[in-house]
Amino acid sequence: MGEKLSSGVIHFTLLTNCTKDFGMSKAETPENVADTPFHQTIDVQPGGSFAQAIEQFLEFACKGRMHAIGFVLIFSFACFLPGFFSIPPVDRDEARFAQASKQMIESRDFVDIRLQDDPRHKKPVGIYWMQAASAMASGQGEFAPIWVYRLPSLLGAVLATLLTFFIGERMGGTRLGLLSACALASCILLGVEARLAKTDAMLLATILACQFVMFRLFRTPEQRLSLWETVLFWGGLGAGILIKGPLALMIIILTIIAASIFSRSAGWLRGVRPLLGVPLMLAIALPWYVAITLQTDWAFFHEAIGKDLLGKIASGKESHGAPPGVYLLSTIGTFWPIFPLLVISAPLIWKSRSDRNVQFLLAWIIPAWLIFELIPTKLPHYVLPLFPAMVLLVIMSVLSKKIEFGKNWHKHLLLACLVVLPLILGVAAFGGTIFLGDGIYPSILLLAITAAVLGWSARSLFLARARTAGLVLCIAAAPLVYMSVHGIAFPNLNKIWLSNTMVEAARSWSLCKDVEIASVDYHEPSLVFLAGTDTYLTDSNGAAAFLREAGCRVVFVPEEYEPGFLKRAKQLKLNVIERTRVQGVTLNGGDALDIGLYVLREVD
Repeated sequence: MGEKLSSGVIHFTLLTNCTKDFGMSKAETPENVADTPFHQTIDVQPGGSFAQAIEQFLEFACKGRMHAIGFVLIFSFACFLPGFFSIPPVDRDEARFAQASKQMIESRDFVDIRLQDDPRHKKPVGIYWMQAASAMASGQGEFAPIWVYRLPSLLGAVLATLLTFFIGERMGGTRLGLLSACALASCILLGVEARLAKTDAMLLATILACQFVMFRLFRTPEQRLSLWETVLFWGGLGAGILIKGPLALMIIILTIIAASIFSRSAGWLRGVRPLLGVPLMLAIALPWYVAITLQTDWAFFHEAIGKDLLGKIASGKESHGAPPGVYLLSTIGTFWPIFPLLVISAPLIWKSRSDRNVQFLLAWIIPAWLIFELIPTKLPHYVLPLFPAMVLLVIMSVLSKKIEFGKNWHKHLLLACLVVLPLILGVAAFGGTIFLGDGIYPSILLLAITAAVLGWSARSLFLARARTAGLVLCIAAAPLVYMSVHGIAFPNLNKIWLSNTMVEAARSWSLCKDVEIASVDYHEPSLVFLAGTDTYLTDSNGAAAFLREAGCRVVFVPEEYEPGFLKRAKQLKLNVIERTRVQGVTLNGGDALDIGLYVLREVD
């Protein structure tokens, strides 16, 4: 059915007759995947009965499409849910997004984006609408907890794994789709974004929707897009533009250009149906851009493009400047646990660049990666839209049986990444709860050690040439690490969650139901989200004046600002009293703070 490629070239299934359902040929559908060359190259004999047991489990998971989708969903939630409900609002981006969405609900203004009284004209409105809709659908509205605002990110991450499954299934059958989707879910970076109420996980889903359709067109250019494919591609592109401006469009255009260069033809784009699709894309994205332009008199574009976007391109913005190559180095952590397999399989991937599947995936990765490396501003999540293509290349390499793990540096790399790194994360998380928390949690170490044992077993299977079994254990170690770090450690690092402690202290020391809060110098958006939009962020003089006004009020004053505050309070003839102190470390910068909570004595 498939032809064996020359030595050193990945053995892929290349099928062109697509079905109406998902664009796959009969041989690629789940019920017939056992006949594909991918199935014929499975490692069954190496690794002994343990590897065979893993193989049998994988066979069960790949029994049919719905089976595989079910396993993808279960594994994705196992990776994404630890800590999802219990980690407090994270400064600063998450808290800013959530607070701006909260204010949309409060003000009923769903066009302009504001953070307290200041305009927040950095990103388009898409994710704010989704977060606001999530909060309103919860029935709690503006009082919804932070995890409700995270739901769009969780949905985006899960959709990303499912779309990766469908792309992998189209490339090589259910097994490739399942393992690729689970590998993507296991990556640290996607797990982080799934837990944060911001744009990047949902943006990834929109880009994957477009790339899913683009790959079908690239593989079978003689068939123009069906109606649902047209809606998925152009609708996904419109949604991406509404979520994060031109980034989705940039990645799709770069993929198209590079894929056309690889194939030496742009004729495969004939079936893209722009006459139907472009109006759909504009209908999704354009109305809000027109509305925000009219409402702000072009201020949004001046800030979002003139300052934010061009500022990041011209120089390292917001202390995030870094030289080229940083993203490549950062994959050690962001692409864990798949990173060592990426390094080992890289030569084989490059040798296989004549394969049409590989061409599309390289076209997806290379041009965008180069641009991200050249832009001075570096943030880890910028390269997240390229991770699905990287995962697919790695999994295809491992399943091909062409990849070897026998070199000494292979052994050391696998040991460092799959065994040592989980132990380091576990020890760091355990130590963090001791020094920054209020308890000792042995389960953190137990989970990390279990993950390291799985990593060691995966390494042993790779060295024994039981590649598929090793891959399964490599991926399976990830949720154990996330249960340890995200599920147990992070929520209990009480000293870094200063805003939570401050709000709890204010409410416990006030006799009023609705206490008004002012804060000197500590102006983190998480405090505004938790304490309320009317939280007053001020200086020492402003805090004293705030207490003088009628109402049930408290102020927080860091130790270094207390002399100025007390002096001004004395000038205003205020009888203030310190009720308690809040001590901790800022999440951004790691500065130690000792903050006093002050009230008027009459409020006592």
